[in-house]
Amino acid sequence: MTKFCGKPSRYISFSYREVAGYFSSLHHGFDEIGIQNHIFFERNHHFYNYCNNSYSWENLIRKLHNLAENYRLIPLKAFFYSLITIIKVIFFSIYFVRFEVFIYAANYNYLPFSIDQFILRLFRKKVVILTLGSDARPPYLNGGFKRFALQKIYKQTKKKYNHLQRKYSNADFIIDHYSVTHFNHKQKYIPFLYMGFPFTLKKDYRLPSDVPANNLTPLVLHAPSNPEIKGTSIIREAVKELKESGYKFDYQELINVPHEEVLNKLKICSFVINELYSDTLMAGLDTEAAWFGKPSIIGGYNLDGIEVSIKDYPAPPTYRIKPNKDELKKAIIDLLQNENVRKDLGQKAYDYVHNYWDAKEVAMRYVNLVNNEIPKKYFRNPKDDYDITGCGIPLNVRRKLISEYVSQYGAKALFLEHKSKLKEKLLKDCVENE
Repeated sequence: MTKFCGKPSRYISFSYREVAGYFSSLHHGFDEIGIQNHIFFERNHHFYNYCNNSYSWENLIRKLHNLAENYRLIPLKAFFYSLITIIKVIFFSIYFVRFEVFIYAANYNYLPFSIDQFILRLFRKKVVILTLGSDARPPYLNGGFKRFALQKIYKQTKKKYNHLQRKYSNADFIIDHYSVTHFNHKQKYIPFLYMGFPFTLKKDYRLPSDVPANNLTPLVLHAPSNPEIKGTSIIREAVKELKESGYKFDYQELINVPHEEVLNKLKICSFVINELYSDTLMAGLDTEAAWFGKPSIIGGYNLDGIEVSIKDYPAPPTYRIKPNKDELKKAIIDLLQNENVRKDLGQKAYDYVHNYWDAKEVAMRYVNLVNNEIPKKYFRNPKDDYDITGCGIPLNVRRKLISEYVSQYGAKALFLEHKSKLKEKLLKDCVENE
């Protein structure tokens, strides 16, 4: 359990929109430990609702965003977006006066060019930059960009690099992840997995409910936010081949469904197949499954390396595999046939998220971070990070993409001049495997 250190303060979180329920759960955690806090979302989310009362101007901003989306004429869009900026400038002073600690998602600026964060640092407010994954990952290592033209990848990479340099330079504290620190020059950071993915549910959801294996067909769940980058096509093939081989289980996919429906299915499933190309040990879906005592299968090229990056701290328990169909099939068979293995891993996951990632625990770590009460041994120097595997992208596709990218724009287009060893490792990997 986390020891609460320091005096409570007044916190506010800024994000373009909700991300897997992270900020809403963090808000609940701050509430539980008696800290005044607020969330600002610039955009609505289809499946996540806000859990605190918004200011009237925040609701107006979101309505103006919706209006801008409904018009195709560029002048009208420009008008609405300009109006949004004016409103944000006017009311920034209220945030400035009411709050002392400002938590920003890494990909979000409240005001253009991080002007707001510069002002906050100037007046010695505390600024925390939170990286959740794709918001800091280089586009050439992001599976979501593999379909785009190289020119777009280059422009987005340059834009993200410049954006993050401003963010990092204005940060008092950085919460980052071993696999996405490529553009962090030198600022030490606290690993995201140490801080934890905050989670909380209503009381009627708290107890795990295991599916009786003797009288019910096992239910395997897959709920991809983006099937293309989660390896869903390979997961479907593996499931089909196992069923054709005589294995008895139900398989359900949940795509573009409300969060409440996902939670209801997690409560009754046997286990979860999350994704094949992950760069974290336990993602949002795994965390939610663990809350009910359900284990998750998660694939990735460097998951063991990620565990090493949080040495001296317990690693989240999931069923890790290399991202290929054969390993996936073996994992599914293992969890189907060995009820004790399934229950043991589910119990370990349950204990982990309740002991370490409960929203209250994560909120207390934020307070300890801001008050410099987290032991130095948990911080990392980004110069020690050498992950090149990316996320949501097969190995051969990533190598081909980067080879073509460097061939057209040069090695400097990787924007890793400040990390020469990492750049050399990435280039060597592509050349030797062409």
